[in-house]
Amino acid sequence: MTEDLPPEPVASLLAAGHPERVWELLPSLTFGDALRVASLLHRTGWRPGGRGNGHGDAHPRRSAALFDLLVRTNQQVGLGRSGRDAASALRFPPVARGLTGLGIATAAQPSLAPDTGLIALVHRDGSFRVDHLTIWDPWSCRRVWWHPLPRGLGGGRFTRLLFAADGQIFACHRPDRFPREPERLLVFGYDAGSLVVRELDSAPSGFYALAPMPAGPDEAVCAVHADGEMTVWPAVPDGAPGHPRPPSVRLPIPAGHELDVGLRPDANLAVSADGERICLVTRRRPGTARQVTVADRRTGKELAAATLESAVAEVSFLPDGETAASRAGSTVSFFGGSAPVADWPVGPAQRVLFLPDGEHVLVAHASGSIEVHTWPDRALVGFLSGPEFLITLTVSPAGDRVVALGERGRVQTTVWDSAVLRLLHRPLAEAAPRAPALVRAMSAQAAGDRWELQLRALAALLEHRPQPGRRE
Repeated sequence: MTEDLPPEPVASLLAAGHPERVWELLPSLTFGDALRVASLLHRTGWRPGGRGNGHGDAHPRRSAALFDLLVRTNQQVGLGRSGRDAASALRFPPVARGLTGLGIATAAQPSLAPDTGLIALVHRDGSFRVDHLTIWDPWSCRRVWWHPLPRGLGGGRFTRLLFAADGQIFACHRPDRFPREPERLLVFGYDAGSLVVRELDSAPSGFYALAPMPAGPDEAVCAVHADGEMTVWPAVPDGAPGHPRPPSVRLPIPAGHELDVGLRPDANLAVSADGERICLVTRRRPGTARQVTVADRRTGKELAAATLESAVAEVSFLPDGETAASRAGSTVSFFGGSAPVADWPVGPAQRVLFLPDGEHVLVAHASGSIEVHTWPDRALVGFLSGPEFLITLTVSPAGDRVVALGERGRVQTTVWDSAVLRLLHRPLAEAAPRAPALVRAMSAQAAGDRWELQLRALAALLEHRPQPGRRE
């Protein structure tokens, strides 16, 4: 526990003998500072609702109970001098978590639907050769739709699975029996309640990288062929006769390089938030050198490039739409923007996710621990508790939902409303109206562990903010 407090106006009010006014300031503080203020007031002997405190509280009993809870919480937590050290930083469990009961059948990562937050995954039932496409709701932890896949797709593996912004599901499929046979680019649709599978490329010849296009009326997914040919496939309503093939654009691939195909859609291809820039990874054959290139989506013109001597784990764009980020090993590098950005060592991460709000970055580890950093100062402000054996972390385009998936025999899902991230470092008065209910849900998930008391205190503070000057 520490006595470090914001110097103004807390220190001035205490020096002037107005502890009741310090109590009224709690909503303008962060949660960590509110805990320290309550403990300092406790040590001075002041208590809301007490005699002679000069405080006309509208709810003295509730204020006294809240005060005692904050003091007890700070005694348990023992915040460091800044309130942001890793040992004492607040850790948020998910708002909801579930075990799907489904095992992933192939190397394809489950994919999040941008509009609804549903999850698409391919799984196998008891029969080794029968695959199913399942739609899962991580909020209610239930399966909302499933359908067996055509027998012609059995025995192969889905290397990529992608939920596009228009609700269509795109996939790359490769036969196991013939590993050098080209991938098939497929789209799953619905017609009269039945699953319809269409093959987009009538003459496949290699491998693909996929990335979702930003939500819009006409474009669904960006597909880049191994030789650098890029096609933006349009959105087609359910029941439509098919996808007309749009014109292609040739992206810049250096001589001797080919597309570095990864198992995850975000491993080798990314599209900026405005849909105007493409970031892709190519690999020299033979050799280990990679090149990360940012190109104009419409003309294919190279805008920026960086050469790396090791494998690239993932690429993405910052919310500014210009700066690209690539992670190789434990370091995130940035290039292509109007201002230089220093490299960022993040350790052995599984995923680094820049949220659309431009304020937060999530660094996920295979253990399930997810670090929450503020951006651009990169300060660690707290943690999220994801599933063990975390395999992916994703966010909706609007930035309001964060979903993590893990697999330990069966697929596990954890989900957060991104409104809770601001509670880690912003004044409590800025909390969203739904924040108290979200914190109560997280408190229920944390029942019995060391974070339950902190979440109970945070929920109580959000629901009963100290008010000045009114009496019951």
